[in-house]
Amino acid sequence: LIFQLMAVQEPYAFNLIMIVISLIILLFFIAKIFGHVVNSSLSNHQHFIQIQHEHETLKERFFSLFDRAPVGIFYYDERLLLLDANNLFLALHNSDKESLLHEDLHQLNNKMIIEELNAVFKDKTGHYRGIFTPLKSENERYVEFSTVPLIDNDGHISGGICILDDITEEVNAKDEILRQAYYDLLTNIPNRTLFMDRLERALITSSAHNTKGAVLYIDIDNFKSINDTLGHQNGDLLLKQIVERIGNLGSEEYTVARLGGDDFAILITGLPPRMESATDLVHLIARSYKDQFLQPFSIDDKEYYISISMGISFFPSNNESAYDVLKHTETAMYHAKKLGRNRIELYSKSMNEEISVILDMENSLRAAIKQNDFVLFFQPQVNIATDTIISAEVLIRWRRKEGYCTMPAEFIPIAESSGLILPLSEFILEASIKQMNTWTNRVNPLNIKRIAVNISAIHFAQANFVTQIKSILNKHMVDPKHLELELTEGVALFNIEETIQKIAELKELGITFALDDFGTGYSSLDYLKRLPIDYLKIDQSFIRNIMNDKENRIITDTIVTVAQNFKLKVIAEGVEDVRQLAHLKSIGCDIYQGFLCSEPVSAHEFEALVMQSDKKHSR
Repeated sequence: LIFQLMAVQEPYAFNLIMIVISLIILLFFIAKIFGHVVNSSLSNHQHFIQIQHEHETLKERFFSLFDRAPVGIFYYDERLLLLDANNLFLALHNSDKESLLHEDLHQLNNKMIIEELNAVFKDKTGHYRGIFTPLKSENERYVEFSTVPLIDNDGHISGGICILDDITEEVNAKDEILRQAYYDLLTNIPNRTLFMDRLERALITSSAHNTKGAVLYIDIDNFKSINDTLGHQNGDLLLKQIVERIGNLGSEEYTVARLGGDDFAILITGLPPRMESATDLVHLIARSYKDQFLQPFSIDDKEYYISISMGISFFPSNNESAYDVLKHTETAMYHAKKLGRNRIELYSKSMNEEISVILDMENSLRAAIKQNDFVLFFQPQVNIATDTIISAEVLIRWRRKEGYCTMPAEFIPIAESSGLILPLSEFILEASIKQMNTWTNRVNPLNIKRIAVNISAIHFAQANFVTQIKSILNKHMVDPKHLELELTEGVALFNIEETIQKIAELKELGITFALDDFGTGYSSLDYLKRLPIDYLKIDQSFIRNIMNDKENRIITDTIVTVAQNFKLKVIAEGVEDVRQLAHLKSIGCDIYQGFLCSEPVSAHEFEALVMQSDKKHSR
């Protein structure tokens, strides 16, 4: 167009050329601006698409993280209504999202949790650690959570975001560590460590508040023989039954602990400041614990009677430590064992010397068994109707190097507690049967029917007891009818089914049995009916005051009547004067032994007594 205009030789052509050139320049700038705008728009669109993609990616990642987070996450509004929750929070409630959305968190019914959730509305961070009961559930968990404010577009707090961690396994693991450290694993009651800690605190509290406290130390009598007889598994079952009985007795403030083995301790606090009142109350408590052992324990549908020895020590006094208090209580328990077991003893300072003597005696006793420093003595048993010696009870004496003899009451309890009773009992049994062999195989056989041997609980509980008796009788060629075995009530009743079986097996051989110390223990007519015994021995504690104590006389008369009804013969121990003998004869007692006839004597002296009795009877 410009070239055509230039060809026209007209004045207006130049103006038109200028106009066209101006339009070209204008169009160029317009095109450039428009291209820039288009390019910018295309770039912005591309950028928008990229941002949108990144947003979707971030959104996807966020919700993936939200749902799969290893902690529970939930949102709630100002009314504490649940707005959203992730998978772990839903799993904690064992529920789906639809069921939980818009649930009121006030239903958690835990004031501390509600307060911490509401803390966000004060622009604070809430924090909680403790028990958490999920919505619509009673399954308690342990959790730790933190909650922060949820801000809306206007910058206002519209709710809260909570991150919750289930720490149940962690808490349980820590509890298990603590339980193993401070609780007995078998019985699940406090162990020695926890008991000593509580005792130390009780000492401080008692001193500060002017109150008394006490420790009871319980030891199961002859528990070693129980384990040996029943096996350790059944021994453990027995310990659990014991804990069930003594653990549920008394105040919740008492601490019942297992110190180890068959030893238990009971901590009693808040006693009256007056020693007399405190002593009376604790003795009452101690007897209530001891009474828990009157009823038999059941293992494998069999009944077992056991007894306990108990020591008591009070605190505070003389600034003693927790260790001192426990040691005093243990000393009192050992004193109870020394006095025959199955009893309660209160600690006194004099016992410390006695325990030292006991330890020395135990060492000496161990050496004496190896060196065979024992001798048998025999106490005549007299037929009341004919006034003749018909049998003898075997008693043992410890012949000391210093020239004197120690009585069995002093060393038998020590032998039982130390485990030395078994070799000692075996010696007594064999020596007794050997002596009977000597008497029956003389040129002129000694005219006695039986020799009576006391059997210890540990010895009788041995699995090979019956076999051992048969072996010794065969070894010394003694007729079994010449042997009488004496069992105490405690021995006979520990496992009455096994006792009946062993007695029956030995009675088939001709061996007779006597129940010793009757009237001092359980004295149950039920077991008396079941036990296949031949003789009932009345304890000397009833005979000693029979003429002066009406109650003892009634008890003695009753025992004789009961024995006669059960077709048992009666042996009275400890007869010392003719009036006692006359009364026993009047009520139909069969046999007596005691100083009225003779004290325990050597084998040679016993022979002389029997021959003298025979001559007297023949006249």
